[in-house]
Amino acid sequence: MPKRVLEQHLAVFGESGSGKSVLISSFYGLMRERQTQERTRLDVVADDAGQGDRLFQN
Repeated sequence: MPKRVLEQHLAVFGESGSGKSVLISSFYGLMRERQTQERTRLDVVADDAGQGDRLFQN
């Protein structure tokens, strides 16, 4: 069976200090964990590798 590839882009809007970066960093970190990837079979990738590294470090 061929691998299905779906693409989805997310945008987060809000006032300064409302927690956008915390929300995205938490989501990205969770989705990059091996257990989550095995369970969901989803691969979350940042548009920019450096951006992904910064999100994961946060």
